[in-house]
Amino acid sequence: MDIKNLLLINYYIGRDENIEKFLSSEHHKLVTVNEKEIFDETFEISDVDLILCRHRIDNLANYDIIELIKRINIDNKITVVFISPLNNPEFYFKELESNILYHIITPCSNDYLKTSLEKIINNLDKVEEKNTLHHLQLKYKANEYNINISTDKLENHLVSVVENAVHQNKILKNIVYNNMKISNVSKYSDTLDDKYISLTDSDFDMDSLQGAIDKNELRLFYQPVISVKENTIYGFEALIRWEKNNVIIPPDEFIVHIENSPLIARIGHWIAYEASRQLKIWQEEFDFKRILKININLSPKQFGDPELCEKIFKIINKNGILPDNIGIEITESVIMEDMEAANNILLQFKSRGFHLYMDDFGTGYSSLSYLLHFPFNVMKIDKSFVQWMHFDRESEEIVRSIVALAHNLNKIVVAEGVELEEHLDILKEIKCDYWQGYLRSKPLDSISARKMLLEFL
Repeated sequence: MDIKNLLLINYYIGRDENIEKFLSSEHHKLVTVNEKEIFDETFEISDVDLILCRHRIDNLANYDIIELIKRINIDNKITVVFISPLNNPEFYFKELESNILYHIITPCSNDYLKTSLEKIINNLDKVEEKNTLHHLQLKYKANEYNINISTDKLENHLVSVVENAVHQNKILKNIVYNNMKISNVSKYSDTLDDKYISLTDSDFDMDSLQGAIDKNELRLFYQPVISVKENTIYGFEALIRWEKNNVIIPPDEFIVHIENSPLIARIGHWIAYEASRQLKIWQEEFDFKRILKININLSPKQFGDPELCEKIFKIINKNGILPDNIGIEITESVIMEDMEAANNILLQFKSRGFHLYMDDFGTGYSSLSYLLHFPFNVMKIDKSFVQWMHFDRESEEIVRSIVALAHNLNKIVVAEGVELEEHLDILKEIKCDYWQGYLRSKPLDSISARKMLLEFL
């Protein structure tokens, strides 16, 4: 089908010159509108062959966009492409039930977006039969969900161009298990190169958790933290895993049970011991030109112990590791429990020489004030901002502002959740210090982490 006129709607999201450059062609005309024209009832455009709509997750189910499309698309013959996060997609089908609809899930790379749009444009004249089964593939992190969905249940076509990562876990679960009628579901995972099992709450009672300790089923995996400027390993974040019957239990399923059990202190001490023990092995094997750090996460419950710092210090000292090699990562929830007590313990860690990390920075209500009142050395920018940078200009500006603020306060910045080269390019431009994410590596067992160290030395 020949495309003569394309309409690109940018609804409360910045213009993307790369997309517009790709869509502009000598063969067709591109018209771009924003929210101003959408709210203007006098706005009119005719002879449109394809409508593309870019908008953010909080504006996904917005009737202003639908009304504009209906005004332009009176006879319902124009194909509409939504470029947005996956959230309540059946809204489109219900409101525009006579249209052929495409949905490209974001965040995604520019190359993926370009390829997807090329597929759509090249197949506009291939209208499929209604009320048939279409295959929808969703990916969440490294997990794939293969679903057969009856489109007559959605009252419309579901033309799937979904082959990219979905980063909103709650949204994905709601759609997969609540909103859509699923005839078949199969789940696969290559996370950590292991199979996952999913357990019920009854599998996480005190006896089971105690058994995990007694049977040595707990493992530490290590996600590398990379220097943006030098592309070298700065250190690792130590992450706990539970291996049961030769399969890995997803951390989201058991960590909350550990944190709510009396065993949290014992397991927290084990993490400090195992991380420092592994670091000592690497120090003795490799001649590092600079200090290699390993970060451990502490929970709010652990901060109820006024002797926490002294206990952690003795544990790592037993393995011959200095505090300067260990980073202590905490989230806002640690501080919210008891600000005064938390600050006293953080000051103890700081005086001992530990590096203090404010984890998931930007997601809490009082994160900025914490920088002034608590002795953090490092800010870790939450992945929810980082993963949107290449698509949403506001997210990029937030990350840019956090980096500038941190550097003005003489603090180090680590960006979490880096999964695309576009993310890394932006971090280089704004001079972020370090990053971690699946672009370089998923969390690794100690053997794989050692191999990575060999590659970087």
